[in-house]
Amino acid sequence: MPTRREFLLNYWQERIRRDLASFCDPGLIVDVVRQNQIVTANWVIHGKNREDKFNIEFDQNGISVYYVKGSTRKLYRTFIAGPEMADLRQVSLMIKQSFRSSEIFVDTQARTVNDATISKESSAVQLLGELIKNPNLDATSVIIVTGETGSGKTQILREIVRQMSIDYIDGRAEKILLYVNAQGRALARLTEALVTELQDLRVGLTYHSIATLTRLGLLVPVIDGFDELLGMSGYDDAFSSLDVFLGQLEGEGQLIASSRSIYYEDEFRSRAASDTMNSSVWEHVPVRISNWTDSQKAAYLVKYFANNQSIGDRGDEIRKQIRDLSDNHSKMLSKPFFFAKTVEILHRNRKFNIEDHEVLLDGLVRGFLEREKDEKLLDRHSNPLLSIEQISALMCELAQEMWNQETRVLDSNSVREVAEHFLMTENLPESAKLSVLERALTLAFLDPSEQNGNWPGISFEHEAFFFHFLARSIVSQIRRGMDLRTILGRSPLVQDVATRVASELKPLNQIMEQAVPRSTHNALQPLLDALGKAGQMEGLRTAQVRENAGLIAMEILRQHADSCQTTTNLTIRSVVFSGDSLKGVVLRNCRLIDVFFKRTDLTETRFLHCHAERVYMAQPCLRRGSTQLELLGIDPTRQIAGILSDTGDDMETIYAPAAVATELVACGFPSDQVARIQQREVSPQYIEIMERLMRAYRRSNPICLERDHPVTRHLLGDDNWNTIEKLLLKHGIAAREQRQTGGTKRDFLRRKFLPDQIMVGLDGASVHDPRIREFWDELASISVGSQSVIT
Repeated sequence: MPTRREFLLNYWQERIRRDLASFCDPGLIVDVVRQNQIVTANWVIHGKNREDKFNIEFDQNGISVYYVKGSTRKLYRTFIAGPEMADLRQVSLMIKQSFRSSEIFVDTQARTVNDATISKESSAVQLLGELIKNPNLDATSVIIVTGETGSGKTQILREIVRQMSIDYIDGRAEKILLYVNAQGRALARLTEALVTELQDLRVGLTYHSIATLTRLGLLVPVIDGFDELLGMSGYDDAFSSLDVFLGQLEGEGQLIASSRSIYYEDEFRSRAASDTMNSSVWEHVPVRISNWTDSQKAAYLVKYFANNQSIGDRGDEIRKQIRDLSDNHSKMLSKPFFFAKTVEILHRNRKFNIEDHEVLLDGLVRGFLEREKDEKLLDRHSNPLLSIEQISALMCELAQEMWNQETRVLDSNSVREVAEHFLMTENLPESAKLSVLERALTLAFLDPSEQNGNWPGISFEHEAFFFHFLARSIVSQIRRGMDLRTILGRSPLVQDVATRVASELKPLNQIMEQAVPRSTHNALQPLLDALGKAGQMEGLRTAQVRENAGLIAMEILRQHADSCQTTTNLTIRSVVFSGDSLKGVVLRNCRLIDVFFKRTDLTETRFLHCHAERVYMAQPCLRRGSTQLELLGIDPTRQIAGILSDTGDDMETIYAPAAVATELVACGFPSDQVARIQQREVSPQYIEIMERLMRAYRRSNPICLERDHPVTRHLLGDDNWNTIEKLLLKHGIAAREQRQTGGTKRDFLRRKFLPDQIMVGLDGASVHDPRIREFWDELASISVGSQSVIT
């Protein structure tokens, strides 16, 4: 067995070879030899032969590696960052230059959240800066920034990237941030996204060295639009691709990603380090972005008025309009994007009255459409070329084409083809058609963008506009009775789209309610049938279709519940309700067929005498007193995998069958169905340890087995831990491994199954993987054998 010293020397010899190989000219190799503590590398970079020496030194702080050349001596990471290698100063200069913007930035508040603590709110940029400057040395930190559409996530990420580039240039920072705009890109093409961003910066750095720089803590990739990446080519494929990159980091470095919904954090934590992700050492760090306060909105107005001197004495008038609007649109106006656009439209269009619109976004869209029609898209006689309805329809066509191509950027040829096809159906003079085609790239809501390295292209100015017009396209297809499988199978829809679709369909519901007596037919049924039909046919993207159909169906039910206390005699089929809420929905005498509830919030949902066929639930969120589950036909031993119990003060994950049964009955679940549960006689102490272990695994995988580690010290200090660990290893539920992290070799315990798969094994009647079943069988036998001790 090599000594620890010899192990570290061998490790650094191989690491230096791999690090240099990421900068080496293509087709060539790096030759390294070590004599005692000196590593000599012979290699080629930019066509030049080089011989570089590195000295590996041991001191009281552990191990340090230096680049040595004559009298020159510098830290290894300084050498990698320097002008002969990555030249990060030049990269920072290009980032600073590319991120110069006339946009007004006002910081917002943010906080970190984990299973143990919720931090106080602080400046979002400051919080991210602190997390970046103080990384976890034991695992790769995956910082996921979540916030609703329009909450300013992109602006915050771009600002922290810009500030860090300035700090690096001025010598105040030791690392840079690389912004990656991932919107509309499949995660399987993450490499392509990195290549594109580096090309845009016009620097000599290539994507081959990104993992090396990240591992050394010199660079932090910032992926804006993480949730979109996850769904393009399926979750499993997406996470496998991500795992390739995380695995190259060897438990070091940091990654920042943004998403609109906490649901995607749950997907990451559930799937990371499962069979599809099995090589990375990571820790999840959640950051929640808050909406603007009154003081932040006031700060924006001050900056806006200062940047627009032409506003003159209208400042007080606009402030009053904003205050009046806040009475009905306070939630939307607390989001930076919508607040900024409202100020702009009030400034540019004095006659516009947003109060005419129930939804603020509708008013903003209408305002920009009117401005485009009356002021911009004019012929030589100053007459409008298109009506408001025609401009809106063209935007819908462009949004749908982006969705079909699974991108957020269309090249100029695609834009022209879409516009030509649209104009063919409109009764316009040829001269008008030519004028519209010439201006297609400069219409309202659109920004010039690069597409696959080619100019010009277009994207929507903000995702809110893209979602608005995409939703109208989906509504059009539903109304025309079209097959929804294609449009619902592209990638995950967001809540904004589902809300818009349901709102646009509401007048159709009301018409049908008047035409057909409610006692014989529910007006929602044709809509739910259309969504269910899309998910009935099996195919490569059926899972995605069902989740998107479920999101829309959920919103339709919620909005219907706002105006109708109880929904009766419905059939809901072939949809997945994922990670959202059925708040306020009451279903009576309804049938649910092939429906999957996945972490669905049912705390204020009531099923009254409903029949279920092939209905499954994974961690539904329930609350005694407000959840009613009169669902006939569900076998909880096979069709319910754990529950989340909301007590009002806390959220508890329950897997133990007896406890699950108690909660189900308390929420109105038929007691005769609960009686089928077969509870293994496992000691409560063992169950508690397993539940704590699963909470740790939801935060990171593998977990460190050092007793002073902050994540696991309380777990490993438990008197019963050794028994649990022995059985986990014996039955292949987990595996021990040693990994080099932060310059130190550490012991880890990696799980081989998802937490839900492991804990549902508590149920003695369900069919499980034999390894899980045998683990719980033996744990139960130990509990029985030591019952006198336990009690």
